[in-house]
Amino acid sequence: MSSGNAMELKNSADIDSYNDLAKRAHPGLIFDKIFPVSISIHDKQGKVNNRSEKGVLFNALADANSNAEVFNNELLILPASLKQALQAKPSKLDNSSATGDAIKRQVKLVNSLRGKTFQVKSNWRFITGTGNAHRSELGMTFHHQLGAPYLPGSGVKGMLRAYLETLAEEFEDEDSNELFSLIDKVFGKANSDSDDTQPGCVCFFDALPTKRPKLCVDVMTPHFDKWYEKGGNETHALSNTPNEWSDPLPVQFLSVSDITLQFAIAPSPNTTEQVSDDELVFLVEMLKMALSEYGAGAKSSVGYGFFEACSI
Repeated sequence: MSSGNAMELKNSADIDSYNDLAKRAHPGLIFDKIFPVSISIHDKQGKVNNRSEKGVLFNALADANSNAEVFNNELLILPASLKQALQAKPSKLDNSSATGDAIKRQVKLVNSLRGKTFQVKSNWRFITGTGNAHRSELGMTFHHQLGAPYLPGSGVKGMLRAYLETLAEEFEDEDSNELFSLIDKVFGKANSDSDDTQPGCVCFFDALPTKRPKLCVDVMTPHFDKWYEKGGNETHALSNTPNEWSDPLPVQFLSVSDITLQFAIAPSPNTTEQVSDDELVFLVEMLKMALSEYGAGAKSSVGYGFFEACSI
């Protein structure tokens, strides 16, 4: 039965699979709304295999782009409403044309606003939205229409501001003051003498994938889980110290490999200050440097989220 964002799976002679559903549906909806629970599957020999809930979900999504079947001998039972939907046997989900159309619409809009667009390609893995609430403990941000991971414009804006502020602190006084003035102009500032605020003069658009990216399953293995959970609160408990006898705890999570993102910025309409074309070019170059040096999204400290510029 389906309850909230959970789906209960039991053994049966029904050969429809959760993996089959993942190939045909919106990946973001599968990830957020149809999470498998209470999985106890009988294979054809009658043996019971208790499967990891996250393993079933992540592997189904990761293999949704291929024709390979994930669960060769697993017999799953699905809620009646989902069975009925599967009986229609729709074609495999392919939103590559939708993604291409979204990219073209964004370019057309940004050009009409006298803005700039550019594309970057990931050097390795990328993950965004790990702080989102999710039953698997690590979330991911999917575009609500395209069904693909993306970087929201608010994240692009915050990344660039952090990078520029770091640079400004390293410059000499004159250059530092000039860059801080540009930061206030681009991102806006609060007026300490009143409740009025100065809005920023640049729009930051969502960074969209140029095509449907490949999802993959990664694993991190904390060795001192009790230390991370309770070490700060129970400092004198031996079991909560980092030690050699603690069992490693593998944690699966979903990430993206081989993704190309399109970034876009444009002058904000109806603002008192207007950004010049030279300033837009400077911001684009700073964004490229931030993506190659600082990275975007989560887990950049271990190599995730680094990009390099590519030609459109």
